[in-house]
Amino acid sequence: MKGRRSGDAGFRGATFSGSAGFDGRRSRERRAVRQGDVLGDRGVQGGDVLGGAWFDKATFSGDAWFDKATFSGTEWFREALFSGDAWFSEATFKGEAWFLEAILSGDAWFEKATFVERAWFGGTTFKRRVWFYAATFSGDGRFEKTTLEGEAGFQKATFSRDARFDNSLFKGHVWFENATFSGGTFLTRITFLGVAWFLQARFDGYTIFDDARFEREARFTAMRGESYFSLRGATFLQVPDFEQAHFAEAPRLDVLRIEPAKQIGDGDTTARWRALKRLAVQGHDHEREQRFFAEELKSLRGSTDWALPRPLNLFRSDAPLWQNGTRYWFGRLYQAFSDFGRSIVRPLAWLAVFTGLFTWAYLSAHMAARQPAYPSGATAWLARALGHAVTARAGGLLPVVAAPRPLACLAGPEDPLGEAFSLALGKATLVGGLTAGEKQAQTYACLFGLHIERGKAQPRHLPDQFTPVIPTWVVALGLLQTVLSAALIFLALLAVRNHFRIR
Repeated sequence: MKGRRSGDAGFRGATFSGSAGFDGRRSRERRAVRQGDVLGDRGVQGGDVLGGAWFDKATFSGDAWFDKATFSGTEWFREALFSGDAWFSEATFKGEAWFLEAILSGDAWFEKATFVERAWFGGTTFKRRVWFYAATFSGDGRFEKTTLEGEAGFQKATFSRDARFDNSLFKGHVWFENATFSGGTFLTRITFLGVAWFLQARFDGYTIFDDARFEREARFTAMRGESYFSLRGATFLQVPDFEQAHFAEAPRLDVLRIEPAKQIGDGDTTARWRALKRLAVQGHDHEREQRFFAEELKSLRGSTDWALPRPLNLFRSDAPLWQNGTRYWFGRLYQAFSDFGRSIVRPLAWLAVFTGLFTWAYLSAHMAARQPAYPSGATAWLARALGHAVTARAGGLLPVVAAPRPLACLAGPEDPLGEAFSLALGKATLVGGLTAGEKQAQTYACLFGLHIERGKAQPRHLPDQFTPVIPTWVVALGLLQTVLSAALIFLALLAVRNHFRIR
């Protein structure tokens, strides 16, 4: 006991094979219990524990009772082993409380416990339930690298100074409902394997959830953040609930990742995405605002938006036949062609695809218009032309595919394939005016011929005055391409606006 002040009680390395009781009893003895000493069911007699108590590496084989005990000095439970339940309910620690690397194998009860100075639980392992309900931490609450394997309750707990849970692991459900964090709150790289409740919790100081991981539901409903609040790099495997959460300043959502499993018919998920979108709007985070809006639309599918009508509802007056079917399918198209207005490349890629398809359609119409008709369709001709080009460049490594029959215009010297592409490109880019007049007439003449007197052959060279043939269905096809192209160009421009926040 050398170096300890008067009133201290040392139990370093002691073994308590039965229940050890210290609830409200006074200890004035200074005798240290040596390692290997066994205290049975007897407790230390007297009133409050006035001095510091050392239980370093002590082993409690049975339950340990410290209910309503008052510890006036620094209390040491470093590397202590509690094989049974540990009861510290309503205990008061006036000095620092050290539980570093302790192992609590049974339930641990700290309900309404008061920690006047710092409480050190770093590296502690709670193998079953741990309850800090209504506990008061007037000094720092240090829970770094703590492992909580069972349920953990911090409801109505009060942290007046810093609360640190960095690198901790919560394997069971954890409750922080109505907890108050007045100082800084640090939960970086913390992992929640169970459900995490922060309902109506209040964070008055600097709050950091950076790189936290939530593998189950995370509920922040009606919480309050009065200072800096960061979720940078946090990962949620289910959509977090921030409904009616209030922040004095918008939280930081940079690199926030939400990777929910697909949920169909869950209307509650829609409200959660909407709440996240509100936070993004509050923080002027335009990128995440768009993403959360997209997820909100997708979450409506199967719940309020139906893909197909329900014929049986014809016989019910209180049920719709096809609820929000238009929004469902337009939402699908909006997603497929532009990723909800977020992609510039996607609508342009579709524009290129449609240009190729309409080139093929115009070339097919040209081949059908020949008299006699071309023996193979446009698909076979293009495939053979491509095969011939590839094998010819292979330098003898591949058998050369024979070139297809050359194409020739019905009227005029131009190339039908080039003219078909020119017509499709003009419709795709909405610049038909640049190819209007004589050039556009030459394109139609090449592909579909001229209006000439019956019995006369199509001229090889175009006369000064001519009227090209334009089949009605080709006009309809061109109109369809123009409409599709206009829509895709609009979506591309919308994505540009969204990316660069053009108002």
